[in-house]
Amino acid sequence: MDEPWIELLNSDWHDYMGKSPPQDRLEDPQWLQKFLAQWQLSRSVIAAKTTLNSLSQLRSLLKQLVLRIIKGHCLRSDDIKKLNAYLADGPFHCQIQQAPEADHEYRLWFDSVENNLKTTLAHIAKSFADILVEGDPARIKLCENPDCRWVFYDSSRSRTRRWCEGASGCGNLLKVRRFRERKKKKSRSN
Repeated sequence: MDEPWIELLNSDWHDYMGKSPPQDRLEDPQWLQKFLAQWQLSRSVIAAKTTLNSLSQLRSLLKQLVLRIIKGHCLRSDDIKKLNAYLADGPFHCQIQQAPEADHEYRLWFDSVENNLKTTLAHIAKSFADILVEGDPARIKLCENPDCRWVFYDSSRSRTRRWCEGASGCGNLLKVRRFRERKKKKSRSN
């Protein structure tokens, strides 16, 4: 499940193999341009330092909320107040759109009347609020690869996914590492 809030959280990138230092993708203008275009957010907000600071602050808040949810805690009233402050800044109108991945699926898209930083932040905050209200917050997880820590929404039937998918393939990487470790131990004992 791709959502703007997940992508914003994962813009604090960590090399899943543990070989490269972390990167803040918000500071990469090309990444930011692609992110805003993908989610039909205002691209006029890119260059400003305040944009990066505001997106970073929202990312920090969402990270705190996600960690609280993952630990099984309810959101505090102060948490909800902070999230609602972002939501209050966005004048929206909604429209039905056909889902790009399926012909017979539709989604309700909330588009901002104004294209500015506050509505961009409100749109991202709304995508997180949708999961709290309509989704299952217990499905929000962190990849168990200690070098990755990618945030994802576990849409598996069994709700047992432990690793992120996609480009990193942490599940396969860790299985290979464990296999090689067992093989080393076996060869040492012979």
